[in-house]
Amino acid sequence: MRRSEEHGNDTDRGDEAAEWDVWAKQFPIGTNVEGEVLDVWQVGAHIQLDFGPQALLLNSEMRWEGFVPDARVILHKGQRVTFRSSRSSRGGNGISVSLRRA
Repeated sequence: MRRSEEHGNDTDRGDEAAEWDVWAKQFPIGTNVEGEVLDVWQVGAHIQLDFGPQALLLNSEMRWEGFVPDARVILHKGQRVTFRSSRSSRGGNGISVSLRRA
């Protein structure tokens, strides 16, 4: 019995992996993507990308000219912004984006 079946969760990890592979092909690293800021805190923001997954934007990827000490100065919840995908991790389903490279 699969672990997901043991816990009554019918989510199939194979389907998630397949979705991740589709995403990686459609939006390779370096692709500009659009999304909405879900939450902002001092060191970064969570972004809901238009095509499904969420991403992390850290202060170091916000602008070229100097470090941003507080992300809340540049971004606000609900703001729509264009980003560039900068890193993805299928294992952890993590996506990092860059505002300064977009």
